[in-house]
Amino acid sequence: MTDQVEISPLSSTDVSELVKLWNECLTAHPMTIERFNSLFLSDVNGVAKLNHASFVAKTDRIIGFVIAYQRNIPAPGLGLEPDLGYLTAIAVKPDFQQQGIGTALLSRAISALDTSEILLSGRTGSAPAAAFPGVDLDNYQESLNFFLKNEFEPLAIANSMSREINAAIPVKVAAEVAIETEIDQTRLAEFVGTAFPGDWADVAVAKWRSNSAEFSVVSVNGDYAGFAVWNGGWFGPVGVAEQYRSYGLGKLLVQNAINQMHQAGVNRIYFTWADEWVVPFYQRLGFEINRTYQRLIWRRV
Repeated sequence: MTDQVEISPLSSTDVSELVKLWNECLTAHPMTIERFNSLFLSDVNGVAKLNHASFVAKTDRIIGFVIAYQRNIPAPGLGLEPDLGYLTAIAVKPDFQQQGIGTALLSRAISALDTSEILLSGRTGSAPAAAFPGVDLDNYQESLNFFLKNEFEPLAIANSMSREINAAIPVKVAAEVAIETEIDQTRLAEFVGTAFPGDWADVAVAKWRSNSAEFSVVSVNGDYAGFAVWNGGWFGPVGVAEQYRSYGLGKLLVQNAINQMHQAGVNRIYFTWADEWVVPFYQRLGFEINRTYQRLIWRRV
């Protein structure tokens, strides 16, 4: 790395220029200033939701960045996870690659996090501010090589999937199962927070309060057992509590969401994160894999 390159902590004044560089380098995953601020810089009740270890590399302009952080607000069931860091994106302007800038940015982020482990980009159901599940193997293979060279290890595969919606699907509901017509916000938050420790409860409650998504909740003998969230053609998160996973509720939640979307005029449904073990379930419901991501972990030796 040359002496003309300065690495400094990410500032809110960097966002506009950083987003332009993001869209130049990460072309398969476009970013907007509004989404960047919402993911990484927004406050929750006046408290920054993330404790940043993010940096930019500059000459007379921004030529690289790394977005890394820890929790600043406890997650339901997980707390602050003080020994765990998250990294969601790193990029260097093409003209400045192969000069050690990416390695220097990554080194600064790892040092600033000072945690035993760093995840790219998180765990299923617990990935604060993740822009995507991991390294997009269809578009950024060179990024995977970079991380492996810098002592990250493969952790798991995640897939984004989609499905055309051509017609409504017949839905069969067992006598003890109900699709709730009225959803209690407090019960929903308690159920999701208990059954799915991590970020899903916060995401669900935030979307509920902002009226920015549709919800479906299923119950068994009156007890909340599963939920699904969708917005336009985007689907997820969706989850069924472990003790109810033999009732076919996952299929019911997906089918109900498809029917609601079809009624609203949506012709394709998308979701961004399905672990390998659940892919066959979605394929039986007509979904296809769009992209494959490699999730990674770095461990301090």
